[in-house]
Amino acid sequence: DYSTILFNVSNKIARITLNRPEKRNALSFELRRELVDALRVAEADDSVSIVLLDAEGPSFCAGYDITPNAERGEPPAGWVTSEHFDSWTDQFARSCLRDWLTIWDLLKPVVAKVHGYCLAGGTEILSMADIAFVADNASIGYPPMRGMTTPDTMYFPWKMTMARAKYLQLTGNSVSGKEAAELGWVAK
Repeated sequence: DYSTILFNVSNKIARITLNRPEKRNALSFELRRELVDALRVAEADDSVSIVLLDAEGPSFCAGYDITPNAERGEPPAGWVTSEHFDSWTDQFARSCLRDWLTIWDLLKPVVAKVHGYCLAGGTEILSMADIAFVADNASIGYPPMRGMTTPDTMYFPWKMTMARAKYLQLTGNSVSGKEAAELGWVAK
């Protein structure tokens, strides 16, 4: 019973669909929890051989949901709520790393099928997948680098040459799906 993703298993494929199209599939705490749960359910299901991640609506994922905390829902398990910690720790980044390493560590192959915008946290999901297929006209990047932060999972140097990784990481620029394939960031 999920409210922000669709999950089904058919023909040995567990399909997990991000389903917040009205928010361009921005990653709320709830969506992240449901995605991680569905990944673990798929991993434990002997009838599943592969996991497919895709999304409803015009975008794969516009990044993290940055609406005020009260509107984003409850933080993930393990979050320490304290007025003393909130001003100096980065629990958010740690929780993102923990969630996305679930994709990286999954015992079954994870394939991402990306279209439209794939930004910030969306690129982290895309980059943790074993194989990524991206629409030629998709827009992929991590724009928050220009004024906020680097990715929580340092995927750039794993996925492309160091020169290209530095260019994208230092500029926050986005590339098309076609360019991402040429860079070696995605399979096709």
